[in-house]
Amino acid sequence: MKTFPSKILLFGEHAVLHGSRALAVPYANYAGQLKFAAIEPDAQQVNSNKNLHSFAEYLNDQLSTALNITALKKEISEGIFFESSIPTGYGLGSSGALVAAIYDRYKQHSISNWKDLRPMFEIMESFFHGKSSGLDPLICFLNSPISVSTSGLQLQQIPDYQQGNAGIFLLNTKIPRETGPLVNSFLKRCEKDSYLGKIKSSLLPLNHQLIKAFCSGNIDSLYENWQKVSAFQLDYFDQLIPEMIKPFWQEGLSSNEYWLKVCGAGGGGFMLGLCPNIVAMQNAIDFHTEIIYKFQLPAC
Repeated sequence: MKTFPSKILLFGEHAVLHGSRALAVPYANYAGQLKFAAIEPDAQQVNSNKNLHSFAEYLNDQLSTALNITALKKEISEGIFFESSIPTGYGLGSSGALVAAIYDRYKQHSISNWKDLRPMFEIMESFFHGKSSGLDPLICFLNSPISVSTSGLQLQQIPDYQQGNAGIFLLNTKIPRETGPLVNSFLKRCEKDSYLGKIKSSLLPLNHQLIKAFCSGNIDSLYENWQKVSAFQLDYFDQLIPEMIKPFWQEGLSSNEYWLKVCGAGGGGFMLGLCPNIVAMQNAIDFHTEIIYKFQLPAC
């Protein structure tokens, strides 16, 4: 059966809540797919199958005409489960990949305009989070970068970043988190005019420049604005940065060997980083890191 990737909110973390652009990309290093269990399923397979049963009951109430619930329930009874390497509580879209897989296998009719999938995905993923934007399943299903703005969603082309000694990386804090409380905490702080003013006057323009630089391949601008975002978030997103990460965050700003920023909601899970030298970064950080984009620095 088809495999669906995880997703990374590369730019726009929290700023998107106040009208900023955002850019989310699929990330195939973590993925999931529907499978049928072996004759003697293990605990993970049994648990996944049980969760699918609850999900099917919810879908039967919400989307019985859009999805073939009869086929879904039949295959659940035959042991189908969702095998996934996407960690839960890390902001990588584990539920989004599952929603994409269920829709792909059990849809009653194909939808020609991909934007029309979002309302259905919102309903489906709400089973897991209480409320969903539908964006994560959309990225997992389409396997394409998507930019978000006040004018709506667009499929986004980005340069073919594959070669070079510099790059963007994920840092694993090994701390699972829940998105909802972190978003609510941020919105609570934004009730203060002084804090919201800083977000709108500083972070939103920086975020716009980051997306513009990344999508156009302007590495100089990417470095300049990423460093500024890193410094801004250390000052104003301190509640979203785990205490154990803060010394490494500050060291990166001081040494210029790497610069960190939150990934998605922050608070744990993965952090995002940018580094001019991958080897130097990996020697400086005592956490598991993985490179997601590589590129060459422009000649001085």
